[in-house]
Amino acid sequence: MKSKQDIEKLLQQYLDDESTPEEVKELLALNNSHPDMDWYPYLEEVFRNSAPDAEFTKEKWEPVLRSILQKEEERVVGFRMLRRWRLVAAACFLLALGTLLWWFNMRGPDTGPIANVPITDIPAPTGNRATITLADGRRVDLDSAGNGQLAQQGAMKLVKLASGQIAYQTSEGQIVKELQYNTLSNPRGSKVIDIRLSDGSQVWLNAGSSITYPVAFTGNERKVELHGEGYFEVAKDKAAKFIVSSDGVRTEVLGTHFNVNAYSNEQVIKVTLLEGAVRTGNKDGTVVIAPGQQAVAGKGSMKVNASPNLDQVMAWKNGVFNFDQLGIDEVMGQIENWYDVKVEYQSGKPTARLFGEMGRDLSLQEVLQSLKDAGIRCRLEGKIVTID
Repeated sequence: MKSKQDIEKLLQQYLDDESTPEEVKELLALNNSHPDMDWYPYLEEVFRNSAPDAEFTKEKWEPVLRSILQKEEERVVGFRMLRRWRLVAAACFLLALGTLLWWFNMRGPDTGPIANVPITDIPAPTGNRATITLADGRRVDLDSAGNGQLAQQGAMKLVKLASGQIAYQTSEGQIVKELQYNTLSNPRGSKVIDIRLSDGSQVWLNAGSSITYPVAFTGNERKVELHGEGYFEVAKDKAAKFIVSSDGVRTEVLGTHFNVNAYSNEQVIKVTLLEGAVRTGNKDGTVVIAPGQQAVAGKGSMKVNASPNLDQVMAWKNGVFNFDQLGIDEVMGQIENWYDVKVEYQSGKPTARLFGEMGRDLSLQEVLQSLKDAGIRCRLEGKIVTID
């Protein structure tokens, strides 16, 4: 058993957010190995160092601590973790101690009720704010549009199906004579939307993404341009290859399932193949990838990742965040797009890599709380997330 002074030091460092990973593990091990431990003798000195004017009697803080622990347990259950979030469960007790310290600092020596402090939060997207810009410049707001025909463009009809999917249909007996381009834009803070192109290919767009495509394909090529992230299920047509262009990276297929991640806030463009065959290239070279592989285009490079995490690649389409082994840049990039916020780094970027998977239906504060539990110091003010 550690000395009283050692335990107080561990607690003080944790509550001041200055613990090393090893010190956090020590504290967790101590709590787990002594489930009936009376923490008050150790906390008393810590609290007095932080707020010397406050009253810290065992009778006053124990009911508050029990209440916080109960709410903390309910909050963690409410996360509906799909797989795991390492350290969250173990950190609950310590997080409650941090909350208790905040409670005493807010309250001070006064025994009156705590003032109501407004909490800023941003819910997960519940609606779709996508739009289609037609060849003649008209714009169709898809969320407010009813089912049925939305526009007529030459021989093609733009329709919204009962499922909410957007599709193109050829008017019977008419022939497409010229290429007309439409752009489907799915802004940040909007739910995933899917579209069926005139050739039968289906495309799903993540938040903060857009795709420009012909209303009807002609000739021996089917060309589209993607910004952001999209998942493609391309209809097979041996006579016309399907081409996706993304910021200088060109992906060619005949008929296949693949994902393209080409966000401007990402350092590389990733093309991940789930089925079929894909040729991907840029000015630095061309690679052919097999199912389960990923082409990675960076500055001055084009290479193959032979074993990407496919669950992670497809997490956005399946309604989850998958942060396994991701750095803070990649995690916060996803948060920026999904919640339509800006991320700022106050003291440089943390180097820790994260773990775990959680639903994308959580509010932003719930996601940030999980990041805090994992050791990332962050806060939300308006629509700005600051990493301290």
